[in-house]
Amino acid sequence: MTKHTSHRIHPNSSESWQRFEPKTRAQQVLSVLRERSAPMTDREIANALGSQDMNYARPAITALIKAGKLREVSKTVCETTGRRVRCVFYAWVLGGDA
Repeated sequence: MTKHTSHRIHPNSSESWQRFEPKTRAQQVLSVLRERSAPMTDREIANALGSQDMNYARPAITALIKAGKLREVSKTVCETTGRRVRCVFYAWVLGGDA
């Protein structure tokens, strides 16, 4: 027997856990693009997910591009940095096979 076999979980905690549906970062990125219905920069996606950190969204965006789910569709000038950055959107909307 482990020491936690008699531990009781509060009903509110149990109910919350049963309703918990974690989304992967990639799913969150796709959801943001679906809501916006337009190409977005990595920074715009990160901001929409509630983060100022580019690494919050960029690895998922890159993975989705490699998986064929997203495509780089254009370049734009980032309002924050003044540099040219990529805009991404769904590959299948653009005639991709994903």
